[in-house]
Amino acid sequence: MTEVMQNAAFNMPMSLARKLDAYVDQERNGAPVGNVNRSSVIRAALTAFLADTPDPKEAAPAARMSAGRPEAINGRPRVRRIQPTNAD
Repeated sequence: MTEVMQNAAFNMPMSLARKLDAYVDQERNGAPVGNVNRSSVIRAALTAFLADTPDPKEAAPAARMSAGRPEAINGRPRVRRIQPTNAD
């Protein structure tokens, strides 16, 4: 199971939270001394983070459907079963 950072507004996998923290640290270190405003640093880091992170909703539907489903189980190919219909 994936570790998840709990927040009142959203759940974020820890891997993404660490990546966002790295962006915040990078922005904080690159800012001129005495000019570090927390909200502007977080806003800039979040903008860079979102630009670098793909949106899962934009993934192709076929890729989402086949994700995590092996094509062969125990050495045998997966077989799709056709459900009978009551066309009578």
